[in-house]
Amino acid sequence: MTVSDQDVFREFGEEIDEPDPPVLMLENLLAWEVFDLCKDQLIVGGFGTIIGIYDSAIELAMDRLGVSGFLERIATVKKVKAIASVIYMDRNRKDAQEDETETDTDCASID
Repeated sequence: MTVSDQDVFREFGEEIDEPDPPVLMLENLLAWEVFDLCKDQLIVGGFGTIIGIYDSAIELAMDRLGVSGFLERIATVKKVKAIASVIYMDRNRKDAQEDETETDTDCASID
């Protein structure tokens, strides 16, 4: 039995608003677990743009989960990077849209 972050926070009386993981194919569950362990180990570029996840964080997460096979590790790294790319590229796009909206609003108020 695994204890989720939500269970831990509920135990301390705090409620968190975190979405459930997406419905995944069974062969992608390990990659999601690895991503979940290292999702906050981000490489951040200028102006807060998220570039990716540190490879060392992915390796450490796989070590903690006991992923030992060479080919399994390579496949898991690729899947974790794909997950991160989709999630963080979407976040970067939303942030860029918000910045555009704020800039448009600021320019409209100057006129």
